[in-house]
Amino acid sequence: MSCVDCGSSMSSSWNYCHCVSDGNAIGSEEIEDDELFTEEETHEFESVLEKSGYAEHMNQLENTIDNYTKIQIKVAVSGSTGSGKSSLINTLRGLKANDKGAAKTGLVETTKEPTCYLFPNNQNFSLWDLPGVGSQNFPQDTYLDKVRFSDYDFIILVSSSCFTTEDAWLASEIITRFPQIKLFFIRTKIDTDLTNKEADLGRTLTYEEKVYEMKIIKDDICKNLAINGITDQNIFLVNNHKASEFEFGQFTEKIVIQVSSLKQNAFILSLDIQTAEIVPFKIKLLQKRIAKVSKQAAKAVVNIRKITTTISENDILNKEIHMYMQQLGINKQSVDKMAKMYDVSRSSNEVMKAIAFVTKRFEEKMKELKDKRETEKPSAWYSLPFIGRWMELRKYQKESYMILRNMLNACFEANKIVFNTVGQLLRR
Repeated sequence: MSCVDCGSSMSSSWNYCHCVSDGNAIGSEEIEDDELFTEEETHEFESVLEKSGYAEHMNQLENTIDNYTKIQIKVAVSGSTGSGKSSLINTLRGLKANDKGAAKTGLVETTKEPTCYLFPNNQNFSLWDLPGVGSQNFPQDTYLDKVRFSDYDFIILVSSSCFTTEDAWLASEIITRFPQIKLFFIRTKIDTDLTNKEADLGRTLTYEEKVYEMKIIKDDICKNLAINGITDQNIFLVNNHKASEFEFGQFTEKIVIQVSSLKQNAFILSLDIQTAEIVPFKIKLLQKRIAKVSKQAAKAVVNIRKITTTISENDILNKEIHMYMQQLGINKQSVDKMAKMYDVSRSSNEVMKAIAFVTKRFEEKMKELKDKRETEKPSAWYSLPFIGRWMELRKYQKESYMILRNMLNACFEANKIVFNTVGQLLRR
């Protein structure tokens, strides 16, 4: 794994690059001049208020900021019966087999027709479980026409052993007929392979031995695919039940890098925080949102001085900070889900302290803001027709910006505690 900022290598899924981990990772709390309200934006704000009103304007802003949920992403998952497709789909969606809405798993064919599974926090992001090529209703000669691969952004071919002749045929056809679509090869049940090897040897494999065994498996896959003319290979070895193990994190990182720029934000913000590889991408996106959200909050402060409104500065900041907590996996729901996914206890003192730290910081910041708004007196400058409005917007944007930066830093620090704690529990 490489750092998305500096390009340096990170040795472990549970480690962060120094450029992300140091105290200045989220950046200074001071806003840059080029991120502040411009005169043109101030004129535009006043014009829009006259034409559409405050509530409609704020709704439009919110749709612009959260437009990632409006972008459709479709991913196809194909593989033979028992390959682990359904388990992989569930893990990508942050679900276990017995959770509501989870894909059915089993050793018999459970996929008779293409079946859609939506991401819990983004209904426009779907994973499609496709019947394996050569199954009763999907013979090889009509398979490509029936599954309509051209509709998908990515195609994932899943196997729990060697990729078969039919897998290789399908991959070759996809590469030839749909060269614009990224293809990934996922080899599941690596944990079972290593357990069987340990049973054969009558002892536990060392870390180095596990790495060696995985290299043998991947080299064999590469060789078999190359025989069929497939050389541009994205191959990842995973435990399809646990995102923390093997190359699951590298797999999601590779998809993020290769997804189109239009859909990249939607993909990153839709994924659960299951592996550390996704954290730098999420941080980068959340940083970019701050200038827009702080402008929205500033508009709320300025407008609320004139009329009573249902959308306040507090509402806007509250919603954004809760998004930070959800995206970085440090609210109760996220930690409960991580605990269930990794079969570790949520009662770890370090994890609970991390959540309590962020919650307390959040409450303090909101109280400080409330007290300040109740006692502050508007500057005489603000009565000036245009320059006053511009100065007022910039002042309140700076204050909102500082709060959001501070809280994103707090959430990031708590995220590191949660990941380090989970990593330690998994190594026991």
